[in-house]
Amino acid sequence: MAASLRLLGAASGLRYWSRRLRPAAGSFAAVCSRSVASKTPVGFIGLGNMGNPMAKNLMKHGYPLIIYDVFPDACKEFQDAGEQVVSSPADVAEKADRIITMLPTSINAIEAYSGANGILKKVKKGSLLIDSSTIDPAVSKELAKEVEKMGAVFMDAPVSGGVGAARSGNLTFMVGGVEDEFAAAQELLGCMGSNVVYCGAVGTGQDLGLAQDSATSTKSPILLGSLAHQIYRMMCAKGYSKKDFSSVFQFLREEETF
Repeated sequence: MAASLRLLGAASGLRYWSRRLRPAAGSFAAVCSRSVASKTPVGFIGLGNMGNPMAKNLMKHGYPLIIYDVFPDACKEFQDAGEQVVSSPADVAEKADRIITMLPTSINAIEAYSGANGILKKVKKGSLLIDSSTIDPAVSKELAKEVEKMGAVFMDAPVSGGVGAARSGNLTFMVGGVEDEFAAAQELLGCMGSNVVYCGAVGTGQDLGLAQDSATSTKSPILLGSLAHQIYRMMCAKGYSKKDFSSVFQFLREEETF
C-alpha cells in the first residue's frame, strides 16, 4: 500500500532504459553459487542495464536460468556462471514455462513474442509470461490476447526504481493481468523487488508506470500528489501501513471529510 501511494504522490523513479550498457566485470560466478534442487528453470530475455541485475537476483534466490539476449556478449558472464544460453526467444519458451522479458521498446517486445523466432512459436500451454518492459499499454494488451490464444498467461509488470534498485533487489513492480495468477508472478518478482503491486487487468501496470516515467522525465508534478501523500500519512497513523492497496478504499469510505 505504501509503495502504491508513493507512486501516485510523487515521481521518484529514474529513467531506466536510456541505453544499453555492458555490465562491469567481476566475480559474478562466485557470488551466485546456490542450491537449485527445488526450483525449476526460469527464462529471462533481455540483459541490458536493467535486465542484467534482475537476472542475477533470480540466480541469487536459487533459480536456474535459460538466457537469451540479442547481443551475445551480454550472455557471457551468465554462461560462465553455469546458466544455459540459447539462440532465440523461441528456444527459451521451449525450455522454460516461466519467462520474464525486460526489453527497451514496444518493437523489441513485439519481436521477442511474435517474431519469426519469438516466444509464441514454441510456448507451452500453461506457461507464465511476465513482461517487465515499459511499453505502450496497447501493445501489452495485444500481446496478452496472442498469448491467451496459445493457452498461456501474460502479465505486464513494468518497474520503478532504476538501475540502483535493480542491483539491490529493491524494484517496485506494477503488475497487470489475471488476479488469480498474481501469486505465481509475485514469487518471481519478489526476488527482484521489495514491492510487488497488483494494479488490475493487463495494461494497468503500464499505465501507472508510464505516468510516473513521464512525470519524472519532464519534472512535472502528478495531479493530486500532495493529497495522496496526506492520505498516506493519515493511513499510516491509523495503522494501515501494513495493509494492501485495497485498504485505501476502505479508509476513504470511513472518512467523511474526504
